[in-house]
Amino acid sequence: MLKSVHMLWMVALAIIVVLVLVGRALTVYPLCLMFVRSRWAIPIRAQHILWWGGLRGVLALALALALPPSLPFRIEIVIATFGVVAFSVVVQGVTMSPFLKILGLGPNPS
Repeated sequence: MLKSVHMLWMVALAIIVVLVLVGRALTVYPLCLMFVRSRWAIPIRAQHILWWGGLRGVLALALALALPPSLPFRIEIVIATFGVVAFSVVVQGVTMSPFLKILGLGPNPS
């Protein structure tokens, strides 16, 4: 029973992370598209960095922890927020350097 609950949480957190990434893409790319013909145009490779590098952290977790204890689903909100923050910091943070190299934006080898 306990193992199935943990598996359910892992699946739920994976879905939440994917939804956060999709939401981030739905904000970064259309907003950048609005400025494509202006002096504030952002190159597509830089847009990818904005999307992947959108590290969410302390503020989101602080807001979740500040919710009143009587709020329904407070624990679930805190767990989901922590999962997204952990993914952002660990996975996105660790993979940013290889991601920059794939985009051709990493430091030039000397």
